[in-house]
Amino acid sequence: MLASSFVSSVAALLLANGALGYISPHQLRWIERTSTDRTSSLPLSNLVKTTTASNSIPSGATALEINFSDYTSGNISSWLEDRGLKIYTQLIGGSPLTHTFTPSNVAIADGTLQLTVSAGATEDVKSAQVGTVDENLLYLKITTRAKAGKSEGVCSGLFTYHNDTQEADIEILTSYINTPSANGDVGAGLEFTNQKTGSEGLASNYHVAYPDWDPRDDFHDYTLEWTASATRFYVDGELWKEITTNVPSVPSSFIWNNWSSGNVGWTAGPPTEDNVLEIENITGWYTTA
Repeated sequence: MLASSFVSSVAALLLANGALGYISPHQLRWIERTSTDRTSSLPLSNLVKTTTASNSIPSGATALEINFSDYTSGNISSWLEDRGLKIYTQLIGGSPLTHTFTPSNVAIADGTLQLTVSAGATEDVKSAQVGTVDENLLYLKITTRAKAGKSEGVCSGLFTYHNDTQEADIEILTSYINTPSANGDVGAGLEFTNQKTGSEGLASNYHVAYPDWDPRDDFHDYTLEWTASATRFYVDGELWKEITTNVPSVPSSFIWNNWSSGNVGWTAGPPTEDNVLEIENITGWYTTA
């Protein structure tokens, strides 16, 4: 059966039986991922090239350098907009819980941008998202120095986005740092994905094991490079994965978020304690269409 038929059949069955009131894009992508051939969490040395990220900025590109320690006081939204970022307000459908990106969950404190997923949700999970004001980014290399929140049950995302068929992701799943999900649907490690670029086929999704550290313990540099022929994913300057299939080709935004839907097939959770994704700085470059 074609992947699209499988996804449609599962979605229709769930809806027909009242299992889901609404399938969000994140939930639909979870269904696809469960039927995708994905790499196992092999040692890092088995999965990557010994290549390091270059810091050179191409001619004509826009440089990006935001240090959140520069913030002292004042309106956070205005401070971010002056640096090319905006705060989102958006309700996302999902199952078993919806989640809402809310400005009150975005803060700058202790020299970091803080994106919080609130604990204790029973119906809707208060979450946080910021993104570039420019929505016509076409090729880029952006590095985010970040530390994931301690509590389990959250997805921390750094990604390009136009729509659900034009998207490239780095995602930290705090419930599956070193241990896969009990049903095997979600592997342990850092997730790298190019979402499928059409109605047929599957996403190009891989998870790579953390070598000898936990992303919740300290800050690390996560770099997403997007070119016409590939996406490349670096951690602390070292290439962890290159993907040449389902490469986005449409002008997009770059987004940073922290969220949970409570679904064991992706985020798990929701968290029982507030989860705070901390970002020290964002650097790099992008070109526009």
